[in-house]
Amino acid sequence: MSKKALFMVHFGTTHNDTKELTIDKMNRKFADEFKDYNLFTAYTSRIVLKKLKDRGEVLSTPIRVLNSLADQGYEELLVQTSHIIPGIEYENLVREVNSFSNKFKSIKIGKPLLYYIDDYRKCVEALADEYVPKNKKKLLFLFAMEQILHLLQVML
Repeated sequence: MSKKALFMVHFGTTHNDTKELTIDKMNRKFADEFKDYNLFTAYTSRIVLKKLKDRGEVLSTPIRVLNSLADQGYEELLVQTSHIIPGIEYENLVREVNSFSNKFKSIKIGKPLLYYIDDYRKCVEALADEYVPKNKKKLLFLFAMEQILHLLQVML
C-alpha cells in the first residue's frame, strides 16, 4: 500500500484564536474526509513564519514539508490551499510542488476558493443575498464584477 499525504497549505496567522477557528478547523475537516491520508501543514507567508519563530513557534514552509514527504517515501500527494485567490503565494506554491513531480507517483493540487471568473460571480451573489437590500443588488453586482475583471486583467 502506498503512503499518502494530505498537504494543507495556508497563508498563516500569528493569532492563536484565529488559527483555532479557521486553519485548525479546516485541517480537521479535510483530515476527516481523507482518512487514508496523513495530514501535513505549512504556511506560505514568510512574515508570519518569522513572527512565529520569534515567539518560539516553528512551522514549516512548503519546501521543507515537500522534502520531508519525499524523504519519507510518500507516493501520493494531495495539496490543498486555503488561499482565496490565485495570487503570488499560490503561484509560488504550485511552482514549488511541481518541482517535486519526479519525487511522487501522483500529485494533485487543489485550486483556491476564487479561481474561475464564475467563482467570483457566485461569491458576489452570495454576499449580496446576505448583506445588500434587494433594490441595490444589481448595481452592486455590476460594480463588483467590473472590479473583479479589472483585478484579473492586472493579475494576468
